[in-house]
Amino acid sequence: TQSAYLKIGDIKGESTERAHKDWINIESFSQGIAQASADMASGRQRRAADFEDVTVSKKVDKATPQLMELCAKGQVVPELELDMVTANGRLYYKITLNNVRVKSVRTTSAGDAEGTLVDEVAFGFTKITWEYWDDAGNKTETSYDLQTGR
Repeated sequence: TQSAYLKIGDIKGESTERAHKDWINIESFSQGIAQASADMASGRQRRAADFEDVTVSKKVDKATPQLMELCAKGQVVPELELDMVTANGRLYYKITLNNVRVKSVRTTSAGDAEGTLVDEVAFGFTKITWEYWDDAGNKTETSYDLQTGR
């Protein structure tokens, strides 16, 4: 089973995994980009790509009240890290966001027998960096700054 962990500011989560101790355990995440409309005949771009918020699902934990507070106050956090780790503990994909704002927090019941509560948290940002490591440890890294469009 693969695992995902999130770190935002000095908020502590409940992860006990050695390399991600006190990070927030993530159940799932979503991040998307769509190419904005372009004039295909001239090849000219009308505007930059459309970036979706990075959205994560997590069980309610000790980070939940602090994420709610960040959202309510509209505070900007300098950096967010989201690490995806293989079953044997190898980091293979990392997303880093800069100038992060918690745009929404929605808590719902998972509908399971235990009545588990789950948060869906959406993060806005001005810069994103993607890093991927293959099985041999070779790294591919790119980034995009939404403010400059590059």
